[in-house]
Amino acid sequence: MKKFDGILLDFDGTFADTGEGIFYCINEALKEMNRPLLDEAAMRTFIGPPLYASFQRECGFSEDEAKEAVAAYRKIYGAGAYKLLSVYDGIEELISDLNARGVKVGIATAKPEKFTLKIIEHLGMMEQFDTIVGVAEGNTGSSKKEIIGRAADNMGLPRSRVLMAGDRFYDVQGAHEAGLECVGVLYGYGTREELENSGAEYIVNTPGEIKDIVTAE
Repeated sequence: MKKFDGILLDFDGTFADTGEGIFYCINEALKEMNRPLLDEAAMRTFIGPPLYASFQRECGFSEDEAKEAVAAYRKIYGAGAYKLLSVYDGIEELISDLNARGVKVGIATAKPEKFTLKIIEHLGMMEQFDTIVGVAEGNTGSSKKEIIGRAADNMGLPRSRVLMAGDRFYDVQGAHEAGLECVGVLYGYGTREELENSGAEYIVNTPGEIKDIVTAE
């Protein structure tokens, strides 16, 4: 018997390295607003949390300013910057292997759902996923707990049989709040300390290790 019958992957920092496109859009949005640009260390903190919160935290923006920044970001991102990414080595093999073993595979991300779907379609991988859940257009209040819970329920499996995989404490926290165990990945944007402190049940260095956890007898 497999340890899990389904797995949900966070997108940014777990499925793909999207830093190039994200960093480009952050500073292009700030240019449009005539605001100081951010260095890479500050921009790396944007990967994981909601954009609104990140702009407020790193730029000192008010709620209205953060909404303006997010709108500018998404306009630039949707114009083609969403293609500036690379799928992590081993992820496509992981998904293909789990598909072949009858394990359901999904994505649960704080990224806008419409962009996530565009990227997966661009990569030609739509048929490999049982569910893809992100933030609905115009919705700024979706929590990772809600996103993960909805994605798990879409699989038609008990939540105890679905594993969440993510690289930041938001993923671990959201999984636990939704009643799922979580594997933290070290190849993304989080640190071992962050993942350990957030209580990840497993921590791995590679996508191949995720398969070993899911399919463990």
